[in-house]
Amino acid sequence: MANISLYYLGMDYLRVADSGYGTGFARELQSGERLLLSHALFELVVTAAERASSGSGGCARYLADSLDPAEVRELQLSVAGVCAVVAEQIQAWMAVAAETALDHAADLGDIASVTGLGRAEAYDRWRRTETNAAVALVISQPWPDAVPQSSKSRYDNDRGWWRLGPSVRHDAQYAVVVVDRRVRRVYAIDPTGWQCDSSGNAWRFEAIGATTLTQPQIDAAMVRGVLPARPGERFPAPLNRGCTPWRVGTDVGSNPR
Repeated sequence: MANISLYYLGMDYLRVADSGYGTGFARELQSGERLLLSHALFELVVTAAERASSGSGGCARYLADSLDPAEVRELQLSVAGVCAVVAEQIQAWMAVAAETALDHAADLGDIASVTGLGRAEAYDRWRRTETNAAVALVISQPWPDAVPQSSKSRYDNDRGWWRLGPSVRHDAQYAVVVVDRRVRRVYAIDPTGWQCDSSGNAWRFEAIGATTLTQPQIDAAMVRGVLPARPGERFPAPLNRGCTPWRVGTDVGSNPR
């Protein structure tokens, strides 16, 4: 179940084929695979919904038509709530996958073909990633926070390591850390401070002054339109740890995370 969920819930639209022959693009899912996806999502949603509702075994009892009307209402409301969370998370993962693919030589036609979106809709969502607009890195950390022990350890954890292409590193000006879809801290990135790990594939940034921005600095950046949100504001980043670019001029609503 865990492997099925990881594969299908938005992380394999564009993938590297592990065959020694280079890069492969994910094909359209076949009928049987779509059915498997549906079953996996059903199991995932119902399991979470049952945990959130007061009854146990609610789904099995619902299918057996043994729930009373009040129990049906509670279970279905719980299912609806879980679906909303899953839908937002999938949209966030989809945006991360598209942004990362575009930063690694994919184009909007590739994105349109694997997502089923028309090219015009793909262009409307991600057109800014094909310009040299300034970038804010949106770093999602798991709730309650990945490393709460000290500001230094938290800073080191926020910095990386992240798989980022050369254009994003060149254009990145800020790093915005989001925990449980709330902005918690903002850094200004030193453009000369990027460090590569021993593999040559992952990078970490150096913040100017090795500290977060002050509120006046954040307010000034918001006025210039180079940040997507202030600390305390909601931002639809993925719930799991990750890093994705937000391009200046891209509307948050049309480029969901």
